[in-house]
Amino acid sequence: MLKSRSSDGRCLTLLVPSLTALSMFASCTSDTVHDTLDAGTDASADVSVTDSGNGTGSDAASGDATLDSDATLDSDATVDGAPDAALPGDGDGDGWQDEDEVSCGTDPENAESLPDPNFIPGAGTEEDPYRLCFIDHLDAVRTNPQQLNCDTGSPQPDGGTSPPLSCYLRLGRDIDASSGSSPLSSWAVLEGSLDGAGFTISNLTRAFITELGVDASVHDLSVHSTTQIRETLGLLAHINNGSVSRCHASGEVTTGTTGQNGNKAGLLIGDNRGLIENSSSSGSISGRNWLGGLVGSSRGTIVRSFSSATVNGGNRVGGLLGSTEKIGGTVLQSYATGSVTGKAYVGGLIGSIQHQLNAPIGRVENSYALSEFVEAPDYKLGGLVGINEGNVYRCYSSTSVRRTDAIPPVDAGPDGGDAGDSGPSFPDAQGLVGSILDPGTIIASYYNDTLTPNGRLGIPLSQLEMEAQNSFSPWDFATAVWKFDNELSALPVLSWQSL
Repeated sequence: MLKSRSSDGRCLTLLVPSLTALSMFASCTSDTVHDTLDAGTDASADVSVTDSGNGTGSDAASGDATLDSDATLDSDATVDGAPDAALPGDGDGDGWQDEDEVSCGTDPENAESLPDPNFIPGAGTEEDPYRLCFIDHLDAVRTNPQQLNCDTGSPQPDGGTSPPLSCYLRLGRDIDASSGSSPLSSWAVLEGSLDGAGFTISNLTRAFITELGVDASVHDLSVHSTTQIRETLGLLAHINNGSVSRCHASGEVTTGTTGQNGNKAGLLIGDNRGLIENSSSSGSISGRNWLGGLVGSSRGTIVRSFSSATVNGGNRVGGLLGSTEKIGGTVLQSYATGSVTGKAYVGGLIGSIQHQLNAPIGRVENSYALSEFVEAPDYKLGGLVGINEGNVYRCYSSTSVRRTDAIPPVDAGPDGGDAGDSGPSFPDAQGLVGSILDPGTIIASYYNDTLTPNGRLGIPLSQLEMEAQNSFSPWDFATAVWKFDNELSALPVLSWQSL
């Protein structure tokens, strides 16, 4: 193992193999390196490393291949003939243990292999992000952004005093947010980039980040919590103005239940004003209004995302999204499968699509809900959307929609249903959309009337018809939107879905 310093003085670690074996040596005294080692030398060759420029003696061993005092080794040096077997800590499987792969130790679960918790590897740049290995690292980024050159010098959008974080960051291992001396506090505003690298921040007691700025991006990160959180929340962030991609939120979370606390809450994001794509949530969330399995409120875009979370709230409650804002909001190629319970404006996918005059119209396209049930004691509940003032296009729902009160509609017959019908029916409990207001539209969208009969909004299909591709005209099954895949479901699924 050869340790070398980069131009900024950080110690880099490389493994240098020969043709048949690894020879590992340690030195941390050389300057920036420019030569490329050739492992095509004799297989029995050792490597001798001499001190670089400090006039002291050689560090190891005789052999045919040597690095003399004039040769230095770059952090991106290559060696011909990579070994067949991956090295310990070789995350990308290329046969080499790269600098970023050893930044949190060759074995992230082994404390002895981890770096000094008081030192954050990296430079905070796109090419060399800070690698965060401990809860102390997360706290240091929050409390000392100036020392890490993460401070933009700009004020927070909400007038707060903590400066936004503008550098590039990367998780180096799973981090338990409860492992510190006190619960992890939220980062204020992130304007840079956070690469979760597939790791998880667990046991959160509040949002990991208060707000993502317009230039911020977070990707490949999982967040988890099993607690009651007495505030508006998303486990990843309260507010997203930037981009969230390939992120997952999970847990059993209860938000605040008094005042404004608990409004605009979702397991991943509370209030979305940017882009969320290829992201998901699971578990359960309970709260008040504007409550969704993935997102509480959105004026931005949600695409190719899903939630399997169970949702229990008040008004404007949805399996994926609580509500769009009156100034717009878009949901594309997304779905929800969790059961949803609320009071009013409750939908299997979206609680409400709102609109105000002269504003963009909210819409949901090529999406579906497969909730076991959607129920509320009040009114305006639908298998897909509770109340629609936007556009519903090429969507479907297959769920049981039911009101839990005992109040029959005004035009009920003697048996509690509509006059002439054989079973109970409520005008605002609909298979697809609970209620529609101008300028709302519903186009080429279907619901399972075997589960929720007597609907009046959308196109009814029986269970058997729901399982036939020719029932969903004029949907796109030819390219990359919809498909039938019996391993996933007997009903249509989205082309991006897989096991």
